[in-house]
Amino acid sequence: MCCANNTASRFLQKYYVLNVLVVASYFLIRIFGARAAIAGLTSAEGWTGLPREVEIAVSVFVVSISRYRNTQTIDHYVNTVLTFAKTTIIVYLYFIDGRIMCWYLIIYFIMFLLLKGPRYNGPQKISTFYSINDFENTVTGKKASESDTMWLVAFVTDWNPDCHFFIPVLAELSLRYTNETLRFGQIDIGKFPELAEVFKIDVSGMSNQLPSFILFENGKEKQRLPPLNKKNEVIKTIITKESVIRVFELDTRYLKKETKN
Repeated sequence: MCCANNTASRFLQKYYVLNVLVVASYFLIRIFGARAAIAGLTSAEGWTGLPREVEIAVSVFVVSISRYRNTQTIDHYVNTVLTFAKTTIIVYLYFIDGRIMCWYLIIYFIMFLLLKGPRYNGPQKISTFYSINDFENTVTGKKASESDTMWLVAFVTDWNPDCHFFIPVLAELSLRYTNETLRFGQIDIGKFPELAEVFKIDVSGMSNQLPSFILFENGKEKQRLPPLNKKNEVIKTIITKESVIRVFELDTRYLKKETKN
């Protein structure tokens, strides 16, 4: 019941409420708009013989369902569906009224600037590093090289939504796998470009390396996700909870250490 209440309250935050209201506002235009204006959507000119409005809706529905496997959390999937819904509205408005479409684009842009998705504030065992010195002293420095403790560190940025969507997954993993030989950490690499350069992580707006996960053992990088090839080029990878467990062998290696201890 507690989890259900937390989920419900999370989706009642203004980020989701305002996005749903924007999507729902289209139906007011659809219901009360002039019949001549919506003729371009209701005409059956496509190859399926269905109204263009239905064709677009079915196509978007199929694509949104196919994206479910590529999302890490329910929050990520809901956000993906809302993005597809808002894009669909823009396409609809293109056929109805270009002026209204422009106003919606302006509203979308304002929402993008002012609204941030809810941040995870649930239980977790993740250490946050607020400076490079803190990170180096704990993870990569001399003290770390002499320690048996390994660190699985998430390199994230505050502006990237994928990083925020994955934090609940990382929190779950930290609660499950943290022990005397394994710790979880995170650092906002957007604030430390020199660290991004050291670990060859692209933090640009077009980056497909966010979030990046690196396992450190004795102060040295042992494994990372997404991986790099021999030319230090990122290998495009879909990161899920299962892939993190598999790549870093959390089940087969670190739970055994916990049992031995």
